[in-house]
Amino acid sequence: MPNYNFYDVFSDSPIRFQQFACAVISVREGCTFQRFGEGRDGAIDGLFVAENGRTVLQVKRTEAKGKALIGMMRQEQKRIRPGTCDRYILVIASRTLRDELKEEIRKMIPEIRDTGDIVTGIDLNGYLERPEYAHIEKEYRELWLHSGNYLEEMLSSSALRELKKRSNPKFKLMEKEKRTFVETKAFQEAIRILETYQRVVISGDPGVGKTAHALCLADYYLCTEKYEAFYFVNSLEEIERIMGEDSEEKSVIVFDDFWGHSHFSESRLELNADKKMLDLFHVLSSYPNIRLIFTTREFVLQQGFLCFPELEDFCEIRKINLRLRSYTLAQKAEILYRHLDESWLEYRYVKAVFNARENILHSGAYSPRSVAYYLEHVLPGDGEGSEEYAEALAAYVKSPKEYYDKVFSQLSYGAKIICMLLAVSEEEIRVHHELRQGFMGVADACGGKAEKEQFDNYLRELEGVFTTIQESMFEETVIVLDFLNYSIRDFMIEYLSQHIEAYEMILAEKCNCFNQLFYLATEMKVSDTCLAYLIDRMMNERRKLKYSYVYSMDVDPYYSVDAASDSYDSHKVWQFIMVS
Repeated sequence: MPNYNFYDVFSDSPIRFQQFACAVISVREGCTFQRFGEGRDGAIDGLFVAENGRTVLQVKRTEAKGKALIGMMRQEQKRIRPGTCDRYILVIASRTLRDELKEEIRKMIPEIRDTGDIVTGIDLNGYLERPEYAHIEKEYRELWLHSGNYLEEMLSSSALRELKKRSNPKFKLMEKEKRTFVETKAFQEAIRILETYQRVVISGDPGVGKTAHALCLADYYLCTEKYEAFYFVNSLEEIERIMGEDSEEKSVIVFDDFWGHSHFSESRLELNADKKMLDLFHVLSSYPNIRLIFTTREFVLQQGFLCFPELEDFCEIRKINLRLRSYTLAQKAEILYRHLDESWLEYRYVKAVFNARENILHSGAYSPRSVAYYLEHVLPGDGEGSEEYAEALAAYVKSPKEYYDKVFSQLSYGAKIICMLLAVSEEEIRVHHELRQGFMGVADACGGKAEKEQFDNYLRELEGVFTTIQESMFEETVIVLDFLNYSIRDFMIEYLSQHIEAYEMILAEKCNCFNQLFYLATEMKVSDTCLAYLIDRMMNERRKLKYSYVYSMDVDPYYSVDAASDSYDSHKVWQFIMVS
């Protein structure tokens, strides 16, 4: 039950207490009391007139008790003119009154029919507990500030609405994936695991279709099992918030790449992540209306188990490990045909790809992602014949890296630098803040190879080829740059690793975010000289350097690049110790 102290709550505005009391008693009596403003009221704060008489409401914001209250009410009784009312209801702010005191007041004012018409603070709190009074608690903001009850509920509800809103773009992706998705045995096995354990971990090779499986599983629960809510989350705390709503709403939750995109990532960790996940798994059975779907690359999952071995037993028997070789030839063909059907290719190109299907389907490197990427993003060039296009698709499926190498070699130096900054940032990065500032710094050190004023043109050069500019998946209205897919991110990380000696000092000196320096120090095989320089910057500039994450699971799920640079100094020290 709420436990408001109404004397304190309305200390700045007694008239608001009168209005609040009028609203409560109106609901209790099933009528609407006329309210009166400040000033001489003739012992009337609220009035209801009906055929059977006049009911007067008097409101006292007082904590007086005993003789003091009796004296106050004697003065009040003198102000009640004969014939003014047929019934008198008294509301006072005192938490409670003894029954004897209530009876004495009733005898003093005969128009009080019984002691139930003497309403105290404990009575008001009792009313607010009932659903028909909920709108009153919402209307009077003074109540929010003096008790966490409604405020916490409101904030939680607001956060969930924002989370649902943030998940909405994934519905479009879900519809897109559904049109090209081919159901496999792994899909049915995932449903069985979800029905048995309420959670499943989908792991597997890059490009095998983990996210597609997760979204299509969510679609299955929404459309077939009639689940009501879909959440695409980015932290364990968001899952805890959904579960904390104590709602009967049937919800399906997807946590994509929950331990990192291309490696076991510090940017994806919360403090006590292992304990939080274990606690989550232990209590999940108490929430039968929730289904949890996690995705991760298999080697990232194994890296995570090295850090959190106690989680391995909880995940292994509830895991689906997708393998490229698990797709049958018929399934590979159906994936190709569905993507062809969704493409914008002219018929002659579709026919040529169909005729070249044997080379595509029998490629040892075949993956659903490679087929999807090429048919969606690589349109026939000027003068490119249909057979040439089909041969290029087959070559790409056989070796995407060769295609990326060819495209990357043709990029300007400035565009390459942008790709490198994006790679060491680990996740999407804001275009007109962190990325632009970082690029300007690196451009200064490039000896004219990258031109500052060409920044926007470099972005156009990359758009739809390697990267995309879009609204953040974490924060709407924030414009970010990200790679088109994880395969391109993998390529860039591999490229940078192979050529790190050419770029290490430029990046070490000019990267302007702490996580970029940390990534270089921990994930790239930089020289001893560069490593020493990185450690020196992380130590001496840690209070100045920010993280580039638009959204990060570091320490606090709401931590973002807009936080003060020294907000998470202790976490930076912890990361610095890991490097040292």
